[in-house]
Amino acid sequence: MIRELDLAALTEDLPQHDLKAGDVGTVVHVHEPGVAYIVEFISTEGKTVAVATVDQQQIRPATADEIPPDTIRYDRMSDGIALISLTNPSKRNVLSSAVLEALEFHLENIATDPKARVVVIRSEGPVFSSGHDLNELVNGDAEEYTAVFDACTRVMEGIRLLPKPVIAQVQGLATAAGCQLVATCDIAVAADTAAFATPGVQIGLFCTTPGVAVARSVMPKKAMEMLLTGRPISAQEALEFGLISRIASAEELEEQVMDLARQIASASAQTLALGKAAFYKQIEMDRPSAYQFAGKVMVDNLLEDDAHEGITAFLEKRPPVWATNGDDGTRRRANGPTTVRGYVNDHNQVNLGRTDPPRRGTDHNQYVYVMRCGDCGETYGANGASIFERRCPNCGGGAKGLYITGEEQNWPELE
Repeated sequence: MIRELDLAALTEDLPQHDLKAGDVGTVVHVHEPGVAYIVEFISTEGKTVAVATVDQQQIRPATADEIPPDTIRYDRMSDGIALISLTNPSKRNVLSSAVLEALEFHLENIATDPKARVVVIRSEGPVFSSGHDLNELVNGDAEEYTAVFDACTRVMEGIRLLPKPVIAQVQGLATAAGCQLVATCDIAVAADTAAFATPGVQIGLFCTTPGVAVARSVMPKKAMEMLLTGRPISAQEALEFGLISRIASAEELEEQVMDLARQIASASAQTLALGKAAFYKQIEMDRPSAYQFAGKVMVDNLLEDDAHEGITAFLEKRPPVWATNGDDGTRRRANGPTTVRGYVNDHNQVNLGRTDPPRRGTDHNQYVYVMRCGDCGETYGANGASIFERRCPNCGGGAKGLYITGEEQNWPELE
């Protein structure tokens, strides 16, 4: 008996849904046991491709070898780190067309997700990735081969153009397009046991597209040696020649990568996006053009809110409050209360964004720090830095739930 949430295989083609016999889906509803079922068919990247109503004769329970393995997984942590994991170690984490499609899908979603500020690409098993699925590169035609390499290029360019830093966490062997993936990421951290190769020449298929990324990371003559011989290089060689950023022991690899990701995620997302795009653009220019371009970018950067906030915070010896640092889009900082310096005027109003009070009046013109409780929304303040020791007078909330308020607020009882 087939029940809800069971995996079922089609026994015949369903051309109206572009489905074929043998396709496996999940039973999401049973109209009547043994009579009719609604089956959802999902692509490898998690998108619904079809929902079909079938009768008992059109489906059967799926066998174990028909159930597609999980090849990629996406997770987002609470501290702004997005994790993309290749999860097909039995197939050496090949970058099949399905996996490339999933990677492209996740990168597109991350690009517009304000809660994802840094991306880590990693994999399970002893091999980081062996590159393309060779089964897709034999007995095909030019159109099919072009589709494979175009999909790979979209993923690699998607990483380069993503307005968020991407870190490769390399625990093992990375070959061909797998090595290309490492070279494409903004930063690569590898275990001391990792190795890298572009071995296509040994099977009669030169690693020309992987060479595009490798040649932009590795010294040209070393890149050519890798491409012409296919010989793997060690993590130490990869570090020396610029393919990776740093080496960690296998036991400390994940910890070091996550520490690095958290450090980057604590910076202004606005500034990271601007800086990454400018870096890749200027590096292709001649030096005078690069300086001219970079100077303009720095001026544009200075006109952004986060640059003003960061410089002001440094001068005032306080942590910055980035405009894009909070999961909900509020102005927020990672540790402790968030404050802004202001003053209380003669009408007992809290005014923000001023470092000096007006000269007239002395009784009410005081420096203050203004807070709003993230739990109850109450706004309150105190003279000087005593706010750091205060709790919300309304609900007793602590410092971690507080964020900045950007408007004037009447405050009749300042301490």
